[in-house]
Amino acid sequence: MNFWEDTGLNDYVLYEKLKQNKDWGRLAEWLPTLLQTYPKLVPYVINKIDSCFGKHRVYIIHTNFGIKLGYTKNSIEERFAEKRYQGSNNFEIKEILREEEFQAYGASEFESLLKNKFKEFSIKTEMVMPGKGELYDINFKQEILSIYDLYKNEYKQLIGIKPPN
Repeated sequence: MNFWEDTGLNDYVLYEKLKQNKDWGRLAEWLPTLLQTYPKLVPYVINKIDSCFGKHRVYIIHTNFGIKLGYTKNSIEERFAEKRYQGSNNFEIKEILREEEFQAYGASEFESLLKNKFKEFSIKTEMVMPGKGELYDINFKQEILSIYDLYKNEYKQLIGIKPPN
């Protein structure tokens, strides 16, 4: 018999109890049953797992504001399609300079390394949208691309869990 079959608790109450007690082991054991009972949850769970564990792209793009570094689980086009931020309508991708796939943790760690290495190339803008701090002077394009190329392979096989965005 599974532990949850003799609790007399409905799914929601059991979920809340396990979560409140931070009983991650039992919650992990019971989760497949919850997903089979409520299959509409599966895409949402997969979306969150993708955010923390799935494939991400680390990119460098030339924009009308300068060179932009970032990582995303979406395509670059999807990443910048959202227009809800002030000034985002003015943002234009001129050229994708680099775009490589990494596991989520490798992508996050690679981007962190690059941000540190690119500090001296940083520029300030009036942009309000996310990633505004990851803009760099176009005059350092070759240096930026060389650094990206030099370190990328160190992060290709780095596997782990990154915090969700």
